[in-house]
Amino acid sequence: MLLTDDTTVLAAVSQAVADPPAYLRDHEDALDERGIDDADEVTGTIALVDALMGTGELAYLDWKAASEDVAGLLADLPRVQETGIDLDPAGESQADLEAVVIMVNRLLEPAGLVVIIIDEDSDAYPLVAVPLDRLPSIMDAAEKADATIRLPESPEPETETESPEESVPPTECGSTDDRTASGTPDKAPSTTGPS
Repeated sequence: MLLTDDTTVLAAVSQAVADPPAYLRDHEDALDERGIDDADEVTGTIALVDALMGTGELAYLDWKAASEDVAGLLADLPRVQETGIDLDPAGESQADLEAVVIMVNRLLEPAGLVVIIIDEDSDAYPLVAVPLDRLPSIMDAAEKADATIRLPESPEPETETESPEESVPPTECGSTDDRTASGTPDKAPSTTGPS
């Protein structure tokens, strides 16, 4: 398995895909917490998230988690701990979750790690730190498995509304494109499997 070296994760995902009723029986308590009580609701993605959480290799956050909580939980992931990299600067940012993860990824890049999002079609953010060199293979495997794994995305920059007296006519400074603020972060690439 590309996301982890723990073989129990692959076993859980394989069971969920091959035999959902058996997976439901074996993981009844965890699935009950998710409100899942029917084998038709069992997916490989749910099994993957739950298994990675069980190994301690996944940070599970609500979309509105505070930046310091995001950075703190990511810092506790085993692969991140091994780097010794301080993620506090990202936690002090007061930014939204995906923006914090982008900052964390910039900090982790020299160590060859990247944090990815496993999209389970909810408001939650299951986050996993993986080796950068595995990323293309992870994205390819996710697409083949009809799962969505992606990198965090920068929020769309907000456009400021100018008051009429502050507005500069295009004839005085060139096209309106020339007046666009520079330094706006580029949108991070996103790779998703079919939904």
